[in-house]
Formats: sequence, C-alpha cells, structure tokens
Amino acid sequence: KGGGKVILSRGGTAELLRERLAIPVADIPVTSFDILTAISQMNGKGIKKIAFITMKNIIAETHLLNEFFDVVLCFEPVMERQNISDKVRELLARGYEAIVGDVNAWRYVQSIGARGQLLQSGYESVRLGLQEAQRILEAQKREMARAKQMEAILNMISEGVLSVDGHGYITSFNNS
Repeated sequence: KGGGKVILSRGGTAELLRERLAIPVADIPVTSFDILTAISQMNGKGIKKIAFITMKNIIAETHLLNEFFDVVLCFEPVMERQNISDKVRELLARGYEAIVGDVNAWRYVQSIGARGQLLQSGYESVRLGLQEAQRILEAQKREMARAKQMEAILNMISEGVLSVDGHGYITSFNNS
C-alpha cells in the first residue's frame, strides 16, 4: 500500500491489473527468443503440432518457424480471459498436441490433463519490461515537477484561482 509507483507484469495479468488498479503497469513483452525457447522445448519432447495462446496477436507469419523446427505452429490471440478454455478446446480438437500460453491458459491446460507449457519470459523480455517501467517512473517525476511548478505559480497570484474538471468538480485552487 502506497509503496509502489509502477507494476511490471505480462499478458493477461497486466491487462487485469490495469483494469483494477490506479498504478501504471509496464508490460513484459513476449520476445522472439521466448517463442523460440518454447518451440524448442516442445520439439525436444517430440511434439510437432503446437498452438500458442496469447492475449495479443504476437506473430503473423509462421512458415519459416515451421520449416526451421519441422513443426506446425498456430498463434491464436484471445481477447478475453473467459474465452481461453473455449480456445484451448478448439485447438485440441483441431489436432494440436500441446498448448503454450500465459498463466491462465497454462492452468486451464493442466486442469484438463492436456499437454502444454507456460510461455516464460526470458532475460531480454524482463530487461525490456524494466526499461518501460523506468520510462514510466521518469514521466511520473516530470509530471510531478510540472505540477509543483504550477502550484508555486498559482500561489504567487494574489487573486483567487481555481480549476474545475469536465464534471464541474474543483481539481485545484490557490491559497488566495
């Protein structure tokens, strides 16, 4: 409480946090290395038909990956967490041997006894997410400095000044 200025998260969890909290959320992106690692791990287990479920469409062209790893890949975006179970069942019915996805997809895959894997964030993903968090913190600092400067200017004015938002609520005022 009160200590965090930015949260670092990924995928569906990041979206959920954005909906429920007033604290900014920096995304940990899914990098090519994260995808290649998951493909390699699944391929190493003899799995040749792999579906990825993510909250965003992370890749469009898969033909080069298919040829390189000798696999069949499918990347399916799911916009709502509630739709993950339907998408997993659909992909399994289409013959995909394993599902790779975020924690929500992975938990569902485990709960039905299907083969799958958590799409893990590698070093580069975390580094990029931390850079985004740093940019957010720097922007917050700049905004706070501008607000303090505006407050100092308003308090130098001898006449009373106030500002209101679009709903008519007072948002700031000076000491006069």
